[in-house]
Amino acid sequence: MLRLNTNKSLCPFIQEPFDDCYCVKMSSQDIERTVYLCSKNFETCEIYKSGNDLVKKNENSSEQDSVIC
Repeated sequence: MLRLNTNKSLCPFIQEPFDDCYCVKMSSQDIERTVYLCSKNFETCEIYKSGNDLVKKNENSSEQDSVIC
């Protein structure tokens, strides 16, 4: 069984990846890119950047956005 050591050298989204993450849709042509971007270079990944922005927006959103009738 493969165990992932989740430390700062791996993308934090490996545990719960987005549908378009390289590690989800990996094929033999994507192995090199996946290893490069999902490891120590994840901060350069456009998917990580867009996902990280989404997470930050959700953390900052207010629960008072719902409409009360």
